[in-house]
Amino acid sequence: MGRKPLLAACISVLLLLAIGVSVPAEEFEAEVDGVVRGDLLTIRRQGKTFELALYGVTCPPPDRPLGSEARRFTSTMALHKDVRVRVRAHEDESRITGDVLLPDGTVLNQKLVQKGLASWDRRNAPNEIKLQTQEDTARHLKLGIWSSSAPVAGRPSPGEKPAPAPAPRALIFLGALSLFVALGMTVFFLRKIRRPRRKAPPRPAPLRDKGAGGSGGEDEQTQAVESGRRAVQDLLRSLSDFVSGLMENNMAYNTKMTDHKASIDQAMTMAGLEEIKRLLVQEIEEMQSTAEDYRRQLEHANMTIRDQQEVMERFRIDAKMDFLTKIANRRAFERRLEEEFQRTKRYRSVFALIMIDIDYFKKVNDRYGHIAGDQVLRVVAQVLEEQTRFNDFVSRYGGEEFAVLLPESTAGQGRYVADKIRQAVENTSFLHAGEKIKVTISAGVGQVDAARDTPETLIERVDAALYQAKKNGRNRVELCPD
Repeated sequence: MGRKPLLAACISVLLLLAIGVSVPAEEFEAEVDGVVRGDLLTIRRQGKTFELALYGVTCPPPDRPLGSEARRFTSTMALHKDVRVRVRAHEDESRITGDVLLPDGTVLNQKLVQKGLASWDRRNAPNEIKLQTQEDTARHLKLGIWSSSAPVAGRPSPGEKPAPAPAPRALIFLGALSLFVALGMTVFFLRKIRRPRRKAPPRPAPLRDKGAGGSGGEDEQTQAVESGRRAVQDLLRSLSDFVSGLMENNMAYNTKMTDHKASIDQAMTMAGLEEIKRLLVQEIEEMQSTAEDYRRQLEHANMTIRDQQEVMERFRIDAKMDFLTKIANRRAFERRLEEEFQRTKRYRSVFALIMIDIDYFKKVNDRYGHIAGDQVLRVVAQVLEEQTRFNDFVSRYGGEEFAVLLPESTAGQGRYVADKIRQAVENTSFLHAGEKIKVTISAGVGQVDAARDTPETLIERVDAALYQAKKNGRNRVELCPD
């Protein structure tokens, strides 16, 4: 009779642990034998060669400039090196999909996206792959259950007796990890949004006479920022409360188990041991019930995280977009310009910059109103995207001024593109209340000089060429002097 409660307790503990413990993904060491493209490698393991497709990211084909650069970057980071492969799926006997952990501990998949050489493959696993970078960081946080001073579960220190199994630690660990990952993402996005904008370089005086067009877009952007901030604050509060509840329950279980252990050490009679067994079985049943509650709470928390992820993803995109024209804003332009400079220094490539200004835009606002002015800005932005390549970067620089970056292009090629844009705008019909509005643009074009240029000086030189185009009669393109 005495063995039955003990057997029930053991079975219950095993079932409880089975609830929370997850099966780790397959991992192995391999040598990178070749790089087919930025997101496709050949690896050698135990004398066999496999194709490894990077999970969750997509690089352009190698025959494109960014695809060629992605392939060079992957080769630099991983070719002929021993890496750790985290398998996500076996597509067939010779092809797998997974993550590549580089010798320095970083993940190649994320580094390609961070460098702007790959995009997320949303069709495969957008949520999991976005969380992966923050999850790797969270594993090293020295907070709470990640503290280096805390004992590792399942590894008692020398001379210490193994303590009885406390609360379902594996389940609590997984829940807390997911929630801290979400907390890390919210802090990441808040820091990006609140990052101060760099002071704009000095502008020629005539170009400072900007119209009021687009003021509605700035108000929308301010409202979106405030809405996103409130959403992030609500998520932080709910996750903080949930994690606090998990940790309090874990401490309560530890206290109860310590008391039971002390009772066992002091028990002197069979009746006393039987009573302790009864209490332990009762405690395990309560733990099972609590574990089910945790599961329901985690499901609810995961749904909340998914909803907030979608909000933050839209918020991240909006933070780089001009609300009126739906193209990149000045913040995104400055970041991309800095990336092009780094690329130029690293690979000794060139790029061209076009600065465009709508002629007599203030008169359009004064005569037809700001609604007509906003419509003109939207149509001009659409023409810019139609007349440029997929790899070119189109942005609204401010007011009625736009900027276009042309990677792997010379000043002559930039002038050709700028003149094509000028003609397209001149031939576009702008109608307001049945009246046709005549719209033209002026443009300045310049090529980067890696030896002497900085982002600020390049903008100043191209702006000077734009000012010269205005001075020479407008509706024209001028090149920067050599």
